Amino acid sequence: MKLLAIILTAAVLAVAPGYGQAQQAKKESPPPQAKSYTAGERQAYEKKTAKDLDELQQQIHDLSVKVQTVKPQIKRMMLRNMLFLQKQYIGAKNKLAALEKASEKDWGGLKADMDKAMQELTKAYQEAESRLK
Repeated sequence: MKLLAIILTAAVLAVAPGYGQAQQAKKESPPPQAKSYTAGERQAYEKKTAKDLDELQQQIHDLSVKVQTVKPQIKRMMLRNMLFLQKQYIGAKNKLAALEKASEKDWGGLKADMDKAMQELTKAYQEAESRLK
């Protein structure tokens, strides 16, 4: 039965329009070049990101103080949001720690992860803040 499924899948892929060309195009494209960062650029980015994280942590703390003054039904929802924000903050802080210890080779990829984590944390904070207004 499994063999039949494998053969059927292979037959469908073989007759699918453009399947062969898509695979070849993938093989022919050159690998992306990773941007190289100087030690100074790395330190400046890490310092700025740490500062931004500290500021976001303070904003999250201030928001959690405001949550204590809202109606009980809103407060329950906001407390869940605050826990989510704290988890995201801790995740971003861990990514920054990994970035600071990363080798030159791995740093660029970890920087992209850090940028994404900061964007997601900032967006989540802004959404939580807008729910309180």
